[in-house]
Order: sequence, then structure tokens, then C-alpha cells
Amino acid sequence: RASTVTLALGFSLLFLAFATVVVIVRLGRQAAGATRLGEFASASALLPQGVLIAVTLVSACVLIVVVRRLDLARRSTETGALRAMGWQRRHLARAAVAEVLGAAVPGLVVGVTAAVVGSLVVAPEAALPAVLTGSAATAHVTATVVRASVPRAAGRLRGWRRRGSTSRSSSCRSRRGRRSR
Repeated sequence: RASTVTLALGFSLLFLAFATVVVIVRLGRQAAGATRLGEFASASALLPQGVLIAVTLVSACVLIVVVRRLDLARRSTETGALRAMGWQRRHLARAAVAEVLGAAVPGLVVGVTAAVVGSLVVAPEAALPAVLTGSAATAHVTATVVRASVPRAAGRLRGWRRRGSTSRSSSCRSRRGRRSR
């Protein structure tokens, strides 16, 4: 599906942006040298690069959120039908987790591959820190997306209750009963 591929690309773009931060900082410090002038040059070059990386990170996060929201909105009738067929909320939650992980894992693999290849070409000593940073950041964003989409998928009909069940406390019923008399 196109939405799964787009989510995977968003996750790989996110991974690459975080890995790029590590490579750029290491290369900048190494190229500038250990002098104060070198530190100043490295810091001043980091600002425009940081802005570009921040734009990439925000774009990747927006891409992931928008695609996931559109996918959940498109499937709201499907979710309602599954609930009507007897699926419990935990089953819907598991399906939502599987969907996100099904897109995140290939995105992570593509991101790791691209980061390792790019790091080995540009700065071999930065390959491991770049992969670790990208992995940690992508795992955090993946967990956030899973957490945000599970209640949405599982509890889409949040106000819906089975017939005959009540959620109001006895004090609310008694107050409502007093007003109607």
C-alpha cells in the first residue's frame, strides 16, 4: 500500500536526519581543529546546517503524522465494522501496532543502510554513533506514533457504549432524577 511505503520513507528520512547530525558535528569539529578559532568556525557553520536538519526532522515527523492520521480516518468505518463483528479494543490496538511496526521496520532498515554507507564514505569513525543516534531517535518516534495511534484505532467510538450499560455515577443519576421531577 502507498501509505505503508510513505510511512516507511518517513521513518527512514527521520533516521537519516538524526544520523546526519552526528556525522556533521564530528566532521565539523575534526575539520576545524582544536583551536578556539576552529571551535568558533565549527559552531557558526553548525547553525545553518542545524536549521536544514531541523526542517528535515519536522518534515519527516509531519509526513509520518499526516499519513497515519489519513490512514486512520480512512479506516474509521472499517474499525466500526470490526467492532460490530466482535473485535475487542485490544485486538484493534494490536492491529494498529502491527501496522506502524510494519512500516517502521523497513524504514529503519533503509535508514540504517543509507546511514552506514554514507558514514563510511564521508566519516568512517562516525558510522557507529550515527547508527546508534538514528536508531534511538527513530525508536522513540515510532513508540510515540504507536502510542498516538492505538487509542485512535481502538477507541474511535469513545462515547459508544453497549445498550443497557451506564457510565454515570449514582450521584449524576440522582441529580438528573431530581431535576426531572
